[in-house]
Amino acid sequence: MNASGLDLNTIDEARYESSSLDPRVGAVVSIDPALPQTLKADGLSAVTVATRIVQLGETETIPEGLQWDKVAMQLAKGERVVVPNTYHFAFFRNAVVLAKL
Repeated sequence: MNASGLDLNTIDEARYESSSLDPRVGAVVSIDPALPQTLKADGLSAVTVATRIVQLGETETIPEGLQWDKVAMQLAKGERVVVPNTYHFAFFRNAVVLAKL
C-alpha cells in the first residue's frame, strides 16, 4: 500500500509493533482527545499509569467522537473530568489572540 508517497510495505513491522513504554512517564493528562471508540479494550487495559481525560463539554452536548464517558472507565487508573459549557477546539480562539501579541 502506498499512501502520500510512503510505501507502507517498507515499514519494519517488528519495530512498529514493539513497545514504546517509557518508564519515566508516571501519569498522563489528555485534553479532549478525539475518537475514543477506536481504542481496543486490550490496548486500554495495557495502560498502567494514572490517566486523566479532560472532556470539553457534557456528554449530551458533544459529538460521539469526543465522548469519553464509557471508554475512560476501561482504563485501570483512568479518570474523566468534564469541563461544562465548552467544546472541542474552544481554546484555539485564545491561541490566535495570543499569537497576534
